[in-house]
Amino acid sequence: MADSLEKDKSEGKNDKGFLEQLALSYKYCVLKHPILTKSVTSAVIAGLGNYVSQRIEKRGKNVPIEYRPVLAFSGYGFFISGPLIHYFYEYLEKFLPKSTSYGKAKRLLVDRGVMSPLLLFIFFYVVAIMEGKSHKEAMMKIRQHYWTALKMSWRVWILFQYFNLNYVPLQASLPSYRVLTGNVMSFLWSIYLASKRS
Repeated sequence: MADSLEKDKSEGKNDKGFLEQLALSYKYCVLKHPILTKSVTSAVIAGLGNYVSQRIEKRGKNVPIEYRPVLAFSGYGFFISGPLIHYFYEYLEKFLPKSTSYGKAKRLLVDRGVMSPLLLFIFFYVVAIMEGKSHKEAMMKIRQHYWTALKMSWRVWILFQYFNLNYVPLQASLPSYRVLTGNVMSFLWSIYLASKRS
């Protein structure tokens, strides 16, 4: 599969548009280096979400962008979110296939009831530490914003994740778009979380 994508990539470079080339490159990378590709994608989207959030928040003010939070969001995406979600989706496929009794609902329940609270807690803590805050300050941020953000996460992500977990492919022979699909939604979610953290 990766060889045919490499051939498609090299043969069609001149006659394909930018987005089509980008999609082919992504397919190739996700098949050759799935964890690295998903980690880089998560890092770029999380950092961009923070950057956009700051631009919105500071619009009309003469305040520069703070790049440490952008790097903290990107670091979280690269080192934690990208790889962790990759393995989590593989775990769901293996231990909770869609074909089991109430499989689709069970997958959503595990994702939103277990993974989401854990990932959000890790997010608030790790990003605060990466921004140079102390353990005590990180825990204070969690106490201030965690519950509100978790409730919002449940409202915003439930329908999206039901679709993502049950209808976006995650197969060894095909490029996995599940993490990428989640990252697209995460762009907007990162903007929301950045506003909650400040």
